Amino acid sequence: METDKITVQKHLHFLILLPHRDSQNIIEDYRQKLFCHGFFSAYSFPVAAPLAILSRPLKTEELKKIASQTRNITLQKHGKIAAESLDLVFCPDMESFPKLGFYGPLLDISLIDILNNVSNNIIFSFPKTILTVALAKEDNMPAAPAFKPFNFSAARIANLSIRPILSSSALAAKSSIAVYSFEWRVSRGVWLPGYRREMRIES
Repeated sequence: METDKITVQKHLHFLILLPHRDSQNIIEDYRQKLFCHGFFSAYSFPVAAPLAILSRPLKTEELKKIASQTRNITLQKHGKIAAESLDLVFCPDMESFPKLGFYGPLLDISLIDILNNVSNNIIFSFPKTILTVALAKEDNMPAAPAFKPFNFSAARIANLSIRPILSSSALAAKSSIAVYSFEWRVSRGVWLPGYRREMRIES
């Protein structure tokens, strides 16, 4: 379910997709380049793709269902998820919470149809799946260092809760790049089923 404005108190809950640590290391290396180029929010969000905003964290069984269905939509791509050219997606307007734009490589999967049928606690599903490398507050992002596309197959679906520590600064006011400070907690989550095992089930 999508709303024009979401009321948020101290915490905001996300459903996220996290790639395996090997892929996270690729993004961490790129984040360092971004930070050196003045993207000061490059470390303000986990190495994850936000999938939805939640009214509360999802239960393990709900995460398992999403993980299984996510694997199913990768089967025709040999279980791979591709991180492609850089793109941007925004949260809806939220009361008492800074405007959030997620900047990073666009993943070649969409989970909107899956999420709309999984839980009543999903209050907004993102129209794009962005593996976040930095946060933004406007559409006109400055030039970024060259990004080399890659793909991965191992990933997990998890809950993320974040709380703002710093929502703005003099530096942020002079830049189109958001400067936010958050503390966050990521749940253990559920790994996507192995590609080979799923192929045996399908066959």
